[in-house]
Order: sequence, then structure tokens, then C-alpha cells
Amino acid sequence: MSELDIVSIWISSMVAIATVVASWAGLRTLVIQTSPNIIMFIRPDDVSPSLARLVIRNIGEAPAYNVSFRLSPDLFLKDSFEYKHASVVFDRGYAILPPKHERDILLGRFEDLEGLWGSFIVEVNVSFSKKYGRRRFSTICPVEIGSFESTISISCETTFEKDQRAAYREIRQFGKRLRGIENAICSLGNCDEE
Repeated sequence: MSELDIVSIWISSMVAIATVVASWAGLRTLVIQTSPNIIMFIRPDDVSPSLARLVIRNIGEAPAYNVSFRLSPDLFLKDSFEYKHASVVFDRGYAILPPKHERDILLGRFEDLEGLWGSFIVEVNVSFSKKYGRRRFSTICPVEIGSFESTISISCETTFEKDQRAAYREIRQFGKRLRGIENAICSLGNCDEE
């Protein structure tokens, strides 16, 4: 076998490996771009930070259809308003969860839920379809509430309080601006001395 034959075999082998790697990368990219990816987590309510919301989000690049999951009634206060509304979602699910979108469910007050959830991680089984009415897939989403013990603050600044503080700063600046205008007019000699 000549050196030219060995080089030819080596080049052919490298081209074959490169083709397999490129095909795998292309297929992987296609799967990622056409698959939903569901996560769940708990966050404070935007309006009242003492309330907890369970958020289900599609972080994938494709819509998820027939999204369904269930939480145990033991994770809610007995006969609670929140569980009655959440159970409607548990029974029906969501028809569609678009990519990069989320839905949420009110769970209740953090201080009430701490005793029910504890510091455990709850594994929620979420099932969905990649196309409406097609084969279902499922994923396990770990959800916990314990980490909020050190981070949740009831005294969190609301939007109204933020706007109120900004308005107060503007009023103080307005007074300074008026004094500046008065000083500028006086410096022109149009100021009456008292």
C-alpha cells in the first residue's frame, strides 16, 4: 500500500467522521428548535409578595399542547379557595402553552404553606404533547418552597410605593428649579429688593 493510499484512507475516514458529527449536530438542533421544555417553580405574587404562585413555563422553542399536572390537596390549606380554583386546572389542563410563555396558579400565603410543604422538594409530573392530540410526553419538575424562608420579605416595595417615592423626589426637584429660576431673574436685575 502506497503512502497516497494511506493518506486517501485517512482523509476519507476524517470526512466520514465529520459528516456524522455534522448530521448529529443538525438533528440535535432540529430537536431543540421543535421541542417544548417545561419547568415549574414558585415565586411571590407581583402585587402581594406574601402570596405564593406556582408558575409553569415553557422555556422551549415550540408550543406544548394538552399540558396537564396535578398537585396533592395536602399541599393546600383544607377547603381553600385556592385549591378549588387550582383543581379546575388540574382537571382540564392547558390546551396550549406557547414557547417562552407561562401560566400561574395562586397557592396561598407563604406562612400558611410552609407547614404543608416544609423544606421538601415536591416532584410534579407534567405531561404534554408536541402536537395537538398526538403522543404524550412527560417530565418531572422539582418544586420547592423552603428557599423562600430567607428571601421573602413582606415589606417589599410595591409599584405604588415606588411611584410615590419618585413623585416626592420630583416635587423636591421642582422647588429647587423654581429657586434657580428666581435667582436667574434676580441676577438680570429684575428682582425687587425688599
